[in-house]
Amino acid sequence: MNKDEKYVAPNKNMPMKFNPEKLANMRVIEANDLFISQTKNQQLTGYTLSDKVERGYSSTGWAWGADFFDVDNDGDDDLYVANGMNDFNLYSRENPYYTDPFENKQRKVTFPQSNKETNVFFINAGGKLQNMSQQSGADILSNSRSVAYLDYDNDGDLDMLLNNYHEAAVLYRNNAELLAGNWLKIKLIGEPLKRSNRDAIGARIIVSTPSGLQIWRELHGGSGYLTMPTKLQHFGLGKQNKAQVLVEWPNGDKTQIKNIKTNQSYLIYQATGEMTPL
Repeated sequence: MNKDEKYVAPNKNMPMKFNPEKLANMRVIEANDLFISQTKNQQLTGYTLSDKVERGYSSTGWAWGADFFDVDNDGDDDLYVANGMNDFNLYSRENPYYTDPFENKQRKVTFPQSNKETNVFFINAGGKLQNMSQQSGADILSNSRSVAYLDYDNDGDLDMLLNNYHEAAVLYRNNAELLAGNWLKIKLIGEPLKRSNRDAIGARIIVSTPSGLQIWRELHGGSGYLTMPTKLQHFGLGKQNKAQVLVEWPNGDKTQIKNIKTNQSYLIYQATGEMTPL
């Protein structure tokens, strides 16, 4: 947006410059896009704007958190976007400056003017992220701020807990167990004596199957706005019932374990390289 204006809450306690006519026509770039990394000789060379995400020009929302996770245990990652707005708005619904990033043409779009927006659910299918928000049942119209993903009922799929601004929290139960997809859960225990932290933050887990499927996870201390993910990493494996795991620990050590039975939860210890049921 333009930087030649001071943006404050317009009320009598704010004796600052406020020009509603100017703010109604300021240039606002509001679009969530997917960029694919490009590499050459295993070196990052740049990013390319992708058309593999399905969205409407006016429906991307003001995202506070967006996370990939395998909601249907089919072996690829889906995407959930938690949207919300501030309690007040400083610009107009009409944006005369929006440019379509794919065709480089101006489009007439209308942005939400409310403190509530609909959350968006993308299912990874057919090589694209397909907008399946209404079908998911998780397209809540709210002011969402953060989402935690966890298997709260321990049935092998990831459920969602939403925290909403000035509203009640919402728990969504996932019924993907009906699809009979296999899964694997892994929690890492790092070894401080080997210069790794106990929670193994920074470690990578690569799960592979005999069919050639490879899934990786990286452990983070946070994800999105005010969100702390569970340290128990979840992998959907589709119809595969055997897997092997490669762990790259924060200090560079590697642990590899083969012939792992699926539909179980495990602890992997850096100190000994052993894996035990959780």
